[in-house]
Amino acid sequence: MRVMKKDKKLGNRKKHNALAIVIIAIIVIGIALSMAGSFYLWSRGCQGTITAGPKSSIFTGCNEKQGNTQEDTKKDVRQLIWDKLPAEQKARINGNWQDSKVSKTTLKEGMMSANGDTSYIGKEVYIVDFLADDTNTSINVIVFADLNTFTFIGNGLID
Repeated sequence: MRVMKKDKKLGNRKKHNALAIVIIAIIVIGIALSMAGSFYLWSRGCQGTITAGPKSSIFTGCNEKQGNTQEDTKKDVRQLIWDKLPAEQKARINGNWQDSKVSKTTLKEGMMSANGDTSYIGKEVYIVDFLADDTNTSINVIVFADLNTFTFIGNGLID
């Protein structure tokens, strides 16, 4: 009888250990799948969201901005640069940020006025072309801005 109780306890312990291993395996697989899903979304420009709990499932998804076009991004860049322009610069511009054109260029010596930040020479920057306030001339206001902070670097020289 004593041997039978011992065997029965040993059998129950084995069942509990097997159940614990299965539960741990399910948790590890769930975490691995959610991490893989998040990495997949992140690598495609999405911001993944994970919600997990004892009574919830795991969800991942993209934010709404994923479908923005390149034109939307340019508009945002132009507005961010416009917002950081000094007031005297804005006074020389006809219209607002929506009337401007933006592109990227590598800043070289001789492209910028003397009062510009020369530490950007040789680096890629935004170049924004604003319409000049003076309607008697075809010269526009050219502005250089930092790619990351959109900070005003200096004015472009006009030929």
